[in-house]
This record gives sequence, structure tokens and C-alpha cells, in this order.
Amino acid sequence: MSDPRDKGCLCQGCGRRYRVDLRLSDELWKRIQYPDWPNLLCGICIMERIEDFREFDYYDLDHGSAKDAASGLL
Repeated sequence: MSDPRDKGCLCQGCGRRYRVDLRLSDELWKRIQYPDWPNLLCGICIMERIEDFREFDYYDLDHGSAKDAASGLL
């Protein structure tokens, strides 16, 4: 039986596995990506990179998941 922790993507920032993708604007992604990496980042690393800006800002994560959109929950 496969372990659910083995599924998902491997974060190239911290090495953790993650199963939730965050969709970011191109502008925001250009600010947080590591320049010489393929850049698969988990939510924790994404938020840490945003925190590194040391400025207050607002990011809208209230669009639900692709599954919610497909099921009509949005």
C-alpha cells in the first residue's frame, strides 16, 4: 500500500512534499522565485519568500480549488 506522504511535488526550497498548488500572478512569482532554480515551491516557502519583502501587502487566496470550481462550489 502506498504512503500518501509520498504523493505530491517535492519543494525545491525546503525539500518537503506538498499536495496543494498555489496559483500566483506572474508579477508576484517573478519577485519570489529563486533565479537559477526550476522553482517548485510549497506554500510555506512561498509565504516565507513573501514575508522576506518586509512590507505589508494583501494577497487574495479566496478563489477556492480547481476541484471546487469543477464541482460548482464556486
